[in-house]
Amino acid sequence: MKEINKAIVAIDFPETEVDEMVRLINAATVIRCSASDSDTIRANLKDAEIAILGKGLSGLVENLGPDMRWIHCDAAGLDFLFRPALADREEICVTCSSGRSSKALSEHVIMFMLALNYQVNNIWESRKRREYSMPFLSTAKALFGQSAGILGCGSIARELAPRLKALGMNTIGFAKSTTELNGMDKIYHEEEGLRELLTASDFIISTVALTDETYHLLNEERLSLLKPTSYVVNISRGSIIDEPALIKCLREGKIAGAGLDTFEQEPLGKESPLWTLPNVVMTPHVTPPQPDKHEVSLKVILDNIRNYRNEEPLRNVYKSYYRFSGKK
Repeated sequence: MKEINKAIVAIDFPETEVDEMVRLINAATVIRCSASDSDTIRANLKDAEIAILGKGLSGLVENLGPDMRWIHCDAAGLDFLFRPALADREEICVTCSSGRSSKALSEHVIMFMLALNYQVNNIWESRKRREYSMPFLSTAKALFGQSAGILGCGSIARELAPRLKALGMNTIGFAKSTTELNGMDKIYHEEEGLRELLTASDFIISTVALTDETYHLLNEERLSLLKPTSYVVNISRGSIIDEPALIKCLREGKIAGAGLDTFEQEPLGKESPLWTLPNVVMTPHVTPPQPDKHEVSLKVILDNIRNYRNEEPLRNVYKSYYRFSGKK
């Protein structure tokens, strides 16, 4: 079993759970502190081997010392953490708590799809005017029989695809390496397949992580491939979509609408046209908490401590295939 010289546990979990982490780590030195105690974290990153951390640590990665081998960050996406000081350290494994909100996020996607399909913005305006007749609803279609193109086949897609199949939808995925997924009819891996997905789908749903490769994945050229009746839904990261290009498509009627939970700049500026476009439904990068969110995070951390000490593969490895250099 692997011996650990020094570890940092800086995560705001119940004391008994942190005790269990410390017991399993069994390091010669363990530093315990709050996730917000950046001074203590910074001072001890210089000679630690492993670090179990909360999120919001982008200003600390430059303090990593030569002994660091594993960092776990309790967040679903870590693009905020990746800077050259970390991304270039090939010997460091980085894991995350991906999956802790996947069920709730899949419901969030379906909420957007229904809101767009049934033109909830128009329903609200008619209600305010007390207009019982809502002729625009005659153009709404059931989700049944429509096609959903899902960008990314990670934990969110694993929850979303079976739910969409239960609604009678056709499901098409695009992923770097995943070949099979429960509830997914077909998965593409190359540019040609991505283009086919974009032209065939009634809903384009982004669940993909933000990396150098996926930055502006939905740019003006790819958005132009969508049908004018198609909708775009984004619950991953705002910079997956070229926002000015999306706004242009929405204004010109080149796509039917968009459901957006994330934006290129957050919080969204008050001057953004997205606030007033009638074919946009938005939420402020927030999803209702999943009841088992904490339990999922805890299990990943405890499993990975055991795996690290046993020199076995870690769960939810982020760094080995994701890198984002911080483009704007």
